[in-house]
Amino acid sequence: MKTRSVLFIFFIALVLSVPVSGIVSADVSAQVTGESHWGIGFLGTIVLPIDVSTLGYRLGWSYELPSYAVEVEGRIVSGKNEIRESGSYTFHETREFGFAAFSVGGIYFFCKRSISPYLGGGLTAARMSWARRTVGHTHTGWGEHEHGVSSSGRGIGVYAVVGIQMLRTTRNRLKLQVRADKPFFSLQGASDVFFHVMPITTGLSFSRHY
Repeated sequence: MKTRSVLFIFFIALVLSVPVSGIVSADVSAQVTGESHWGIGFLGTIVLPIDVSTLGYRLGWSYELPSYAVEVEGRIVSGKNEIRESGSYTFHETREFGFAAFSVGGIYFFCKRSISPYLGGGLTAARMSWARRTVGHTHTGWGEHEHGVSSSGRGIGVYAVVGIQMLRTTRNRLKLQVRADKPFFSLQGASDVFFHVMPITTGLSFSRHY
């Protein structure tokens, strides 16, 4: 939690240093002839079908042209959700999920303006883990039960991303994007049933040309 707080403060400081004059509709062809960017971002992830929401961050590098860009990045998300139900029978379930990925891909910008939508995709090498623990009991103490299951996996996969990039006429870049990861491996659930997961991530990232 402390690391995330420090990174978030650093992220806000970078964004606040951006000149407002950079948000214009000028053509970027003259300014962007091929340049590299280092960036940091914050992520919110929903994991299907295990219904877990997590937070995380990304670090990345990109090489950008007016209409295309190549991206290399690493991202980590982790979190725990709790579900509680009370009544004649008390139910408490804890779900945990962790996801680390290294990806290489490209994006295409739909226009050569300072603000442009984009679409992209690529390959990823990832590791995932999840765990679920359920505890329930009646108020009389009868019928208590506890059950837990956990699994992890690693391998390759693909991803698709759609978003909007801003500040393209400056040394800075601000991105808002949605990304879906599709690993080619599965995780093991209860009763030895294997299932595929798909993390869907909304992210806000800032990068700068050095």
